[in-house]
Amino acid sequence: MSAELPQLRVQRQIKEGKGQVSYTFAPGLLSHLLEQEGVSEPSDLPQDLLRDLCRRACHAEIQRSMEDAEQQHTGGTAVVIGDERGTAEVRSSDLGFDNMMRLAPESDNEMDMLCDPQYSPVEFDLRVFDAEQEGADPAQNLGRSVLRVTLEPPSLA
Repeated sequence: MSAELPQLRVQRQIKEGKGQVSYTFAPGLLSHLLEQEGVSEPSDLPQDLLRDLCRRACHAEIQRSMEDAEQQHTGGTAVVIGDERGTAEVRSSDLGFDNMMRLAPESDNEMDMLCDPQYSPVEFDLRVFDAEQEGADPAQNLGRSVLRVTLEPPSLA
């Protein structure tokens, strides 16, 4: 397996009944995002963008994004699978895209709802891969957090 870091990793989970969404960017991709948004620091990113990133992390959107990425970069996509014993990264370059996607988590309506700040409070974590760990197992490179924020549902009042 290749030890090259991915450009982007998106993870969702429910912890203590609350949705958590984590985006981990390659350093260059994060710089591009900041430049595109016209800000110099992750803390200056607009809340609307962070909310949109959470929405894009829903199962259906990730599936579409993975398919698009695979068409543009054949063999360049990966999924992380895991349980309480640990995680493993499975790449399309190793198994083929269709076989890799069979290992991906299935759709979960509860997670989609709890990880969407339109409906539920979401713990959002923006991370950047640790470039010093390049060459090590990419699934174990958690990166470092550059922004943590709780995104609350809009007030109905």
